[in-house]
Order: sequence, then structure tokens, then C-alpha cells
Amino acid sequence: MANDQQNLNQQELEGLAKAKGQRLAFLLSAANIDDEQKEAWLTLLPEMSLEQLEKLVDVLEAQYMNQQSKNIDEDFKKDLTNIKNEYDQKEADLEKDTIEKMRKLTENL
Repeated sequence: MANDQQNLNQQELEGLAKAKGQRLAFLLSAANIDDEQKEAWLTLLPEMSLEQLEKLVDVLEAQYMNQQSKNIDEDFKKDLTNIKNEYDQKEADLEKDTIEKMRKLTENL
């Protein structure tokens, strides 16, 4: 990693820092915490080491992904429930139709 940083020029380093800062800002703003806690993190950021900042980004990113996938899981469960309900209804209708046809058949015999 140190070797990679030596190979980057000043402009590339600034671009990388800007991108990481934007990512951190997005994740912090999207975090499911109250504004007071967000302000506290913003106050601490200048005092944090690069390693601490990376860990914070990793934690916020994991929280963001969990939050986003939770909705997907809930939507998927709803879809499965709807499909099962439709299947159960069709099965009940088919059973009713079959019983009716069997009743008519036995009447004709």
C-alpha cells in the first residue's frame, strides 16, 4: 500500500481523498442515527487517523448495506406470501371444481 501511495502524484491523491470524503459524507448522512450523533462524528473526523476513518467508513457501509437489504428481504417475503396465497386460492378453486365434476358424474351414473 505504501508503495502505491508513492506512485500517486499530488493530483491523484487529492482526487482519491475527495472521493473518499464524499463516500464518508454520503454514508454518514444516510446512517440511521440522529442528527446530534452525526454532528458528534463530524466534530471527531478531523482528529481521526486514516486507519480510524477507514474503519468508520467500513462500519457505516455495512450498516447502510444491511439497511438497504432489509427492505429487499421484506419485499421478497411479501411477494412470496402473495404467490402462496394465489396458489392456495387456485388450488382451492380447482379442488372445488373437481368435487363438483365428480358429483355431476356420479349423478349421471
